[in-house]
Amino acid sequence: MKLTNNTMNVLKNFSTINQNIYVKPGNVIETVSKQKNILAKATVEENFPQEFGIYDLNNFLGVLSLSKGTLPELDFEDQKIIIRNRVGKSSTTYHQSKKELLLLAPEKKVSMENAEIIFTITEEDLDWCLKAASALNSTNIAFVSDCRGHGCKAQIKALAQGNCGSRPNHAICISGPAVWRGTV
Repeated sequence: MKLTNNTMNVLKNFSTINQNIYVKPGNVIETVSKQKNILAKATVEENFPQEFGIYDLNNFLGVLSLSKGTLPELDFEDQKIIIRNRVGKSSTTYHQSKKELLLLAPEKKVSMENAEIIFTITEEDLDWCLKAASALNSTNIAFVSDCRGHGCKAQIKALAQGNCGSRPNHAICISGPAVWRGTV
């Protein structure tokens, strides 16, 4: 099975939330932060044939990156993943982690019945906000709605360190390196 660039990017983004990951059979990947305050879920193109655990996701991504210019191909065996790189010229055996050693996303589905803010953000706007936050040396980003006057407008604010606690009403604040590209 070949991993697409999109799935590679999802895994890179998820590695900023949790250093390990447990993937179930199918095309949905989930992760949760150590503090259990961030839950991320992505539907990917690949259909994983079996469950597997990766203890150090950044290390796994490093091995996948050895394919330089080609998409890595994965073969799943009992407790290991065979990663074929460079059009079959090399392969690496990567041992899976036991499920008991990993922080797993919750089985119970999170219900988002009463959303405070619903919005769409372009990749270009999110990239600009992330660059602004980086320039301000901040890992705090707030999505804020302002409904004064006629209509509502949504804002993205990069906040100084420690200012997430003083966020206004109708704001979602994300602290730490948990902002990623893609659907937010």
